[in-house]
Amino acid sequence: MHDTISLLGTPSQKSNEAFRSEFELFFGSDPALLERIEAAATIRNIPSKTMILSQDDTGNDIYYLLKGRAHAALMSSDGHEIWLDGFSGGTIFGEMAAFGLNERSASIYSSTKVTVASFSAETYKAIMAEFGMLGIKMAQVLTSRVKHTTMRMYELSAMSANGRVYAELLRMAQSSNSLKTLTIEKMPHKTRIAQKIHSTRETVSRAISDLQHRGIVKVDGKQIQIIAPERLKELLL
Repeated sequence: MHDTISLLGTPSQKSNEAFRSEFELFFGSDPALLERIEAAATIRNIPSKTMILSQDDTGNDIYYLLKGRAHAALMSSDGHEIWLDGFSGGTIFGEMAAFGLNERSASIYSSTKVTVASFSAETYKAIMAEFGMLGIKMAQVLTSRVKHTTMRMYELSAMSANGRVYAELLRMAQSSNSLKTLTIEKMPHKTRIAQKIHSTRETVSRAISDLQHRGIVKVDGKQIQIIAPERLKELLL
């Protein structure tokens, strides 16, 4: 369950300039651009498991995640949350409504405590007109959104439920010291993985257990080592 707040939570007690290193993750190091962004931003702290934006919201403000994790989701007619995408610090969201959609395409929820900066669409677009590189960054964001959605659609239509589990494990894994091994340091709850791939917790659990029996992964608490990534990739086909 998620609480619902009237955005924007609690005003930050820090000055906007105190978040410069977080702003640099997306906006870069141009002092003039950073000063404009910091001056335009309204910064708030929001509790965990809280709705930040509703898919029914008619506003068009743009949001930047300074700290914490959040995710986008749609709510089905029977009240189930359909997971769409996850966000970490340095991520823009809410841009679709600001650039012509006229309504939110999804709801955004805080997965942890988060700190967000919000900008009016008019102010943000004025800054974009002044700093052309910001327009390129936004184009990259939108391109990434399309690529992500296309891949998710492909997986849902072309892969089995187990195949989607395997694809998600590979997406979460990071290279370890050994080039032949991939590691997920902190495995999310199986229910969360199931929501992300539109499956069930039981399917995720069975798929991971099967990979253990095949010697493809090794589970140690919340850490998962993919010790045979090439074999796992073959199972996607």
